[in-house]
Amino acid sequence: MIEPASVAAHALRLVEMDLQDNIVIFGAGPIGLLVAKWAKIYGASKIMLVDIDSRKLDFARALGFEHICNPKDIDPVGWIKSETTFGADLIIEGTGAGIALEQAIESVRDFGTILLLGNPMGNTTISKNKHSLILRKQLTIKGSWNTYYAKFPKNEWEMSIRAMESKILKVAESRVCWPATGAQNFTKNIEIKRNA
Repeated sequence: MIEPASVAAHALRLVEMDLQDNIVIFGAGPIGLLVAKWAKIYGASKIMLVDIDSRKLDFARALGFEHICNPKDIDPVGWIKSETTFGADLIIEGTGAGIALEQAIESVRDFGTILLLGNPMGNTTISKNKHSLILRKQLTIKGSWNTYYAKFPKNEWEMSIRAMESKILKVAESRVCWPATGAQNFTKNIEIKRNA
């Protein structure tokens, strides 16, 4: 769980989420759910999850996330607009699907941010209308890849381990994959293996 937790933390750190932001996450898989957990820790006002897999959404609901949408049942753009005043402040597109990117462009607020986190499923194209919306809304679109392990700008692996150890970031104990030696020894062991 350390690696996906660190990837999720890295994504939110890249977009500099503000306290009380409304955040939408397209994709309720392991990394999407960990993004949602970090967003809660960072003080998001409303966390909304969108996924076409009802099992993932049921699991998200069981974890305490109330605002969920299945695009097979509900238009996600209309749903996001109804859940927010002006659109989402921040959208994490974690599916890699072109349709999700188009929906993100439509449902993010003016001057909002979209972060591309999901590996593309194929070629991604956007319509002329959505391209125009990016310009007219003056959107920020960023990409996120992996995580930082180096000390600077921040060791997100160590941050994730410490958050799990202190129960700030709650994950099922049976899924935690680091030795019982603690964060400091764990990161030293990784550093030794990395330099070997």
